Amino acid sequence: MIRILTRKLGKLDSKSIETINNLALEAIESLGDALLDFNSIDDLTAWLDKSQRGIQ
Repeated sequence: MIRILTRKLGKLDSKSIETINNLALEAIESLGDALLDFNSIDDLTAWLDKSQRGIQ
């Protein structure tokens, strides 16, 4: 997942990578769907913030 996100959005910060690596399988699947709509690293950051708060 990290490789796909990096290819689409560019270099990811270490906090985002750590957060993604700690996601549950269901959240990874949801992220896989969501990343199709991401246009910037800000979209990923917003998604990760929502997922940590349980708002998906």
